Amino acid sequence: SKEYAERIHRTARSSADLIERVGDLVSTLEQQDKPTPRSLEDVLTAVVSDARDQYEPLTVDFDPDAFDYRVYGGELLDSVFTNIITNAAAHNDGEVRVRLDVVTANGSEVVVSIADDGSGIPPEMEDRLFEMGAKGPDSDGTGFGLGFVKALTESYGGDISVADSEWSGADFRVTLDQA
Repeated sequence: SKEYAERIHRTARSSADLIERVGDLVSTLEQQDKPTPRSLEDVLTAVVSDARDQYEPLTVDFDPDAFDYRVYGGELLDSVFTNIITNAAAHNDGEVRVRLDVVTANGSEVVVSIADDGSGIPPEMEDRLFEMGAKGPDSDGTGFGLGFVKALTESYGGDISVADSEWSGADFRVTLDQA
């Protein structure tokens, strides 16, 4: 019962955080003039550290030096990556491995891959994955996380997509303008 209580506590904390972040998103999108240059390496290093601390069965393969780029983003850029990485742990049973890579960095944009070895995206969710409020039948989440991620990414001039990973999980691709 201790394990269930801890899960309930984590879920409640996550839900409260999501509600706060949605409010922050609305405020940020309303007030945001132009995204500012940010260190992708610094953002991802903090996100990966937090995700590793929060989810014990999560292994993240991440070389900070590979992300030595400046990209345009706002104060909530970390939320984009946090949501994707922690979803891998939250929506899969047992141990999950996530790998972060730079797919493209061509001077005008950087494409970051966040690939996992989980169960992948349920077929019934593929077309609605980034819709606000859309969630899978077995999800305990709110269904706002990836909608939030898409809105944030687009507000920074970027884009997000998902495909199957080479490990049969999901491979999210976040495209951001390079500063």
